[in-house]
Amino acid sequence: MTITLANGNTLAIDPSDDSARYAELTGDDRVELKFELPQHAEIAPGSSISFEGKTYYVERPQDVEIICSREYRYTCQFWTVAARLKHMTYINPDDGRITFAVNGTANDHLGLLVRAINELSPLTWTVGNTVYNSTQKAVSFDGNTIWEALEMIAEAFSTEFEFDGTAVYLRFVSYNKSLPLNLQYGAGNGLEPGIRRTNYGDKPPVVALCVKGGSRNLNTSSSQDAYDSKTLHMPTEINHQPMVIGYDGSKFAYASGYSSNQYTYTKETGFQDGSARYYVVGNGGRVLYYGGTIGISPAMPNLTFGTSMDVADLSEIYPNLTHTVTAVTTEQVTANGETFTQYTVAVSTNIDYNDALIPGERMTVVFQTGMLAGRELEASFSTQNSAFTLVRAVIDDEYMPGGVFIPAVGDTFRVFGCMLPQQYIRDDSTHTGAEWEMAKAAVREMWGKGTLQYTWSADLDGIFTAALTDAAFAKIRVGGYVSFTDPQVQAAALLIRIVGIKQPVNHPKWPSITLAEESTLRRRARIAMLEGSLQRLTNVELHEISHSNTMNIGNATGMAQHAEQLATGSIHSITLNGVTYAPDQSGQANLKYTKRIDGAVITSNSANVDIKTGRVWNTVYGAEDGDMITIEAAGRVINKVVAKDGAKSIALDFDATDYDNIVMIDNSDNTSDLTFTIDSGEEEEYWTDNGMRNLSVKAGECMQITITRSDGAAYITLSNVTKIKTQQ
Repeated sequence: MTITLANGNTLAIDPSDDSARYAELTGDDRVELKFELPQHAEIAPGSSISFEGKTYYVERPQDVEIICSREYRYTCQFWTVAARLKHMTYINPDDGRITFAVNGTANDHLGLLVRAINELSPLTWTVGNTVYNSTQKAVSFDGNTIWEALEMIAEAFSTEFEFDGTAVYLRFVSYNKSLPLNLQYGAGNGLEPGIRRTNYGDKPPVVALCVKGGSRNLNTSSSQDAYDSKTLHMPTEINHQPMVIGYDGSKFAYASGYSSNQYTYTKETGFQDGSARYYVVGNGGRVLYYGGTIGISPAMPNLTFGTSMDVADLSEIYPNLTHTVTAVTTEQVTANGETFTQYTVAVSTNIDYNDALIPGERMTVVFQTGMLAGRELEASFSTQNSAFTLVRAVIDDEYMPGGVFIPAVGDTFRVFGCMLPQQYIRDDSTHTGAEWEMAKAAVREMWGKGTLQYTWSADLDGIFTAALTDAAFAKIRVGGYVSFTDPQVQAAALLIRIVGIKQPVNHPKWPSITLAEESTLRRRARIAMLEGSLQRLTNVELHEISHSNTMNIGNATGMAQHAEQLATGSIHSITLNGVTYAPDQSGQANLKYTKRIDGAVITSNSANVDIKTGRVWNTVYGAEDGDMITIEAAGRVINKVVAKDGAKSIALDFDATDYDNIVMIDNSDNTSDLTFTIDSGEEEEYWTDNGMRNLSVKAGECMQITITRSDGAAYITLSNVTKIKTQQ
């Protein structure tokens, strides 16, 4: 690997095998390099590396350990350019304040934040996609870093954030949900033995959510034009039936009709029926119930054993309309013996705010952008001119509007103390308005709460991952989905996201991953984690082998899940010394020519081992000097051969000429170099390693061989030699 130093020079290094990239959802993306040099080199901030198509930079001086005058050990941290935001203070780009509040949509917040970044950064940052564009949230900042401010904004909108270079996105991070990477227990299916499920959290599944609404911009008086409730509620009915909303974790479906005891829906583009859950509005629009996964006839739940209710405070949602200033006029006014400038802002609107004024309240405006952003000012409305005259007030020890804190064309603001027309309260044609915003926020709150909550953990099969195509491996990314199933414990596919990755620098195709269904910012629903073990080549442990060399496949003591990879679930027969052994109907296989090593693994003690498999993976342990290993298959095969200490030469014979093969030669526990020959079974063989036929794996190392077959020929590729020790 090459480090480009801050002064423009380059430095070639050989990273150790514990060097890795670490990336997590709404968190760091960094590369940690550990290496040695024969002389000191100053790797100053601004130095960079390239890894997997990304550039990473040094932010702080590296750690160095002086072993002797000819040996220096380094630990260097390299970060994406986004890490710069942790070292920049969020300064309001309009007025230079570090203590301020913003009340606006996700677009408003992110736009202001990116403007603040560009005031400080030599790079040009851009605004990516955001969420909830019509919902306003108020966030207060006080000397926060830009990264902290972004976390606060994401938390306010109950969402996440991510970076693509210098583009900032404020959204739920989701990839490959419709085509997830499939993982399940069993040979060749991606997961190794030892899958664990435990309860997550201390609360039963939530089947009912009580929603608390506010009264802002609602006429709750006894007048004829008053709202039908003291507080905002969700949409209540459709065709005299309870309102139903579907949600797939990203997109919504809204009940549009009810006939013949079935609901019909209007669905947002991209809505996925297969992963949808449905929610029923009840109790006058104040309680949201989990209705299950069948949209045509959602079932109202019973609060029986194993269920619970929860409460969501959504009082920050209210009917609103953002106006843009089209003109600003001023007038000199004298009051209380003082002359000052009075400001009037014109907008384009057909609403008569004088008629909309709520009895007993005063009309105010709150600016969303501009020098007055976040300030609330009393105002009077001129119906004839569609203009608001702002009443001067002392805010933050200054008269506003006045001085630099004045309105300008293009500034935006919202009006309060007035009840807006019905379309801003509930518009069923577009599913917008405050009632729909409240319902969608409640559904997001309920997402994941209507089912049992578990934690899953398991180890990934490294050979499985290394054999993935580039397209399949590309799904292993932060925010990417996997589909987890188990025929006994998790029969229905569980969609879960990758929220963390550890990627070895020397073996980038052997990552460890952590997955969770819900946002790492909120952590309110089921979390499922699978931590990969791809940087160690794990041996299959068979602790239940008896001293009589009889392997019991079908008992209930846990032997079956281990032996599946060497018996009925994977290997149809094992031939040793010319004699074939297969499991009988009772599930037992007597292997006369096997023995125990360290009480853990099956190994051969003969010169010829014939493996026939019906699935995708098997392992030969303890291959001895002179062994000929013949591999036959009824499908594509992935094999690993573990050499016994002292073995110096083995041969591989692939009789499965119709199928590709990937073989890992594991010599990591051997003190002798191992040579091996390959017969691919094809008339023509093409080698990428200078035509070598007699290959060598050094003691303590491993080598991967890939055989790709096409038109009667075998194309043989050798991977880089690894230095990963197996763990018994």
